Amino acid sequence: MPPFRYFAVSLYAAGVLCVTTTAFAAQPQPVYNWTGWYIGLNAGGNWGSSKTSTTFDPGPNQFPIIISYDAAALATINPVGAPSRFDTSGFTGGIHGGYNWQSGNFLAGGEIDFDYFRSAGSQTRTGPYVAGGSLSITSSLSTEWLFTARPRLGYVYNNWLVYATGGVAVTQLKGSWSYLENFNNIVESASVSSTKAGWVAGGGIESGLSGGVTLGVEYLYVSFGDVSPPTSFPAFAGGGALSNPVHHSVDLQANIVRARLTQRF
Repeated sequence: MPPFRYFAVSLYAAGVLCVTTTAFAAQPQPVYNWTGWYIGLNAGGNWGSSKTSTTFDPGPNQFPIIISYDAAALATINPVGAPSRFDTSGFTGGIHGGYNWQSGNFLAGGEIDFDYFRSAGSQTRTGPYVAGGSLSITSSLSTEWLFTARPRLGYVYNNWLVYATGGVAVTQLKGSWSYLENFNNIVESASVSSTKAGWVAGGGIESGLSGGVTLGVEYLYVSFGDVSPPTSFPAFAGGGALSNPVHHSVDLQANIVRARLTQRF
């Protein structure tokens, strides 16, 4: 699903929040001032996808290159390698904090957050080996945490804030792969765990309550480029490595929708 659709979902949820907050606030709110420091908690879910690639260099053994991951031709051998995508999802929750500066109806500020960020998924693709038997490649990805640092620009109407945000994101991508060709009992495996910087963009809506407390809904889209493990070599299951290097890579793009509870000072 395109990222803008997730943003539309978050805006709809924010509309529900608006109605709920209005009903909750029995007394009229005074004119709101958003300027100042704040800290809070957030929790939600994430949905995304990961692109994985596995290629074999041809060598003296003329080892088969790769099984194609194309959905229309899954059982073919592709001599140049073909990337594929699989879905990832999970829970996210953590802390955020920052500073707002309000001038009239306009707001500028900056925010950082650090969250538990579980986004994981895997796939297994199988097809016939050119000489008989079958090839099977399993790819998987997981993450454990997410850090972002983002400026925020928004429009204020009394105790309501609508804002856009974007900046840098950092996480740790953990990928693993395993390969099996059962005609000759050839196996291969590899893994990587790498801290990766990427980018984040999104927006949200917040409503101020009494006592400096605000409730909000936020959508973020994060993107991280490829990480790759060291080159590995397939081997016969009983021992004896082949001379054809194997290369893997994996990336991550994820949509995050989360609720926010914030205390302003």
